[in-house]
Amino acid sequence: MSRPAGVAPAPPRPGQGERLFNALTCPKEFRRFLQKEGAEGHCEGMAAVVLWTAAFDLLESTLA
Repeated sequence: MSRPAGVAPAPPRPGQGERLFNALTCPKEFRRFLQKEGAEGHCEGMAAVVLWTAAFDLLESTLA
């Protein structure tokens, strides 16, 4: 993979996100979403704003 990637851990499967992140050889960023941000539950479903803000921040920094 040669395109930049963003990876977040998968709560139902601990360690899965970290393994994917470590296997990637492209430019990458690991973002852990925290309960204190309101980002809890599968796919940060309880804090869509936090998830999408992080996603668009990554896109903005990648495309700049």
